[in-house]
Amino acid sequence: MASENLNVSRDGWRPSSSAIKQIICTGVIGGLCGLAIFHFTPPRWTAKMTVQVGQISNPDGNSVSSRLIENQLTAADRYNLPSSRLKVLNEMGLPPADTDDKASRLIFNSLLGTPAKSPNLLTLQVTAYSRQQAMTALETSFKLLATEHRKLFDPAIGRMNGDLSAISDKLKSAERDYTNSFAWLESNAKQSNDANGRTRELQLTNMTMLADKQVIELRQRSSQLQDALDPTRSFPTRILGDIFAPMRPSTPGWLTYFAGGIVFGIALGSLVIVARKTTRN
Repeated sequence: MASENLNVSRDGWRPSSSAIKQIICTGVIGGLCGLAIFHFTPPRWTAKMTVQVGQISNPDGNSVSSRLIENQLTAADRYNLPSSRLKVLNEMGLPPADTDDKASRLIFNSLLGTPAKSPNLLTLQVTAYSRQQAMTALETSFKLLATEHRKLFDPAIGRMNGDLSAISDKLKSAERDYTNSFAWLESNAKQSNDANGRTRELQLTNMTMLADKQVIELRQRSSQLQDALDPTRSFPTRILGDIFAPMRPSTPGWLTYFAGGIVFGIALGSLVIVARKTTRN
């Protein structure tokens, strides 16, 4: 008796030919629905770029120390502010994000800056309804970020250039004084036999030594400033590489929608048939 019930139970859950046809039918309908969704879904492009946060170097004792123009996390947080995104839309000539313009809303919602693995790198990305618009949005957002950093970078570099120019003038004057003093000592070393001559010679020797020491210190200071101003030490915020924007849309193709619709249709049809069998039993 138990064996007979088991066979009946198994036969009851085995799909009939009509059930298989229904499952196939729902799969086809699901695939067609997927194609319809693909047809009415506009393609999107996601563009990305890597930005290196600029840095400023300054003489620090006998060495040169470097610091970022803005902390990596702070720069990312400020980039993601709604006010910063609105500035991007405004610079691009697009309406605000709270209007019915789909392009503005998509760019506003997808603009994103995230810290990269290196402590001075940011990854920026945006999605738009065209490849060119996505690239333009990234370029615009970078220009706004770089402009804010320039407000900190340019004055610091200007001060160091001013210091370097002043030190260069002092160095020329100190070198001239040292050269003149040394030349006088050489020409009058054998003629200063009296006490006053020896006193003047001693004073001039001390002055020459002080001028020599000043020249050495000024040269060291000038070298440090030149090292700090070197483009490898101090540089503004800049793009690493090129903007990556795929030639094809970032959204899935029609085959993905079609296959997804078939899978969904088959799953839904199977669930309906199982539910009917369960209800009847």
